[in-house]
Amino acid sequence: MKTEKALSIDPRLKDAYEVASASLCNQKRYDEAVELLTKAIAVLPNEKSLFGERAFAYWNNAVVYGKEYLYAKALSDLNRVIEFDPQSAGAYYWRGRCKYIVYGAGSDENDLKRAEELGYNYRGWI
Repeated sequence: MKTEKALSIDPRLKDAYEVASASLCNQKRYDEAVELLTKAIAVLPNEKSLFGERAFAYWNNAVVYGKEYLYAKALSDLNRVIEFDPQSAGAYYWRGRCKYIVYGAGSDENDLKRAEELGYNYRGWI
């Protein structure tokens, strides 16, 4: 894989991790995507996008394979994204969705409201 070669030369190539993890997710190989992104986060712990990508992989793994415990892991990564960027409307939206699943109805309201305030229009697809 070209990604492995690129990362062997420079393990700080954020884009290589993101492209490879997106490819793995497209193939429904979510566990491998999570593993790759966990390695990326160890090398680049201040890259918020890596936490967002890993949250996406956790979310999809939970949805596709019924691994409900992974929603809490996605929630943790989304908390990190919001720590890095409190204006990330998408992170608030997805964190709200995770909260709904993990904690139940009503726990998502503040995050969904904040996502909408920041310009995230989710009303059409839920």
